[in-house]
Amino acid sequence: MCHKFIGYLFQSWFICEGYWWQTPTQRQRRLKQAAFPFHKTLISYDFSLMPSLNKNRFLTMFKVDFVEKRENIIFLGNSGTGKSHLATGIGIEVI
Repeated sequence: MCHKFIGYLFQSWFICEGYWWQTPTQRQRRLKQAAFPFHKTLISYDFSLMPSLNKNRFLTMFKVDFVEKRENIIFLGNSGTGKSHLATGIGIEVI
């Protein structure tokens, strides 16, 4: 019984400790399952479209584990300013 418990703890630790051990095939499968409308990255976003959006602040905010904290990000702006691009880029980075 003790061995099952230790195995369970190890498995739980492995699942919670991030995605470094997952293969590229697993990542590709998750990207396909996410069904993003297009493949856009944060690196390819032109931050000059939204001068009021501070690139460094945005990228820092994105790296602050908002997913683990279960926080939301809301994008507001005019049409054509890249809201979908940024949302898709974050989704791809998180996967």
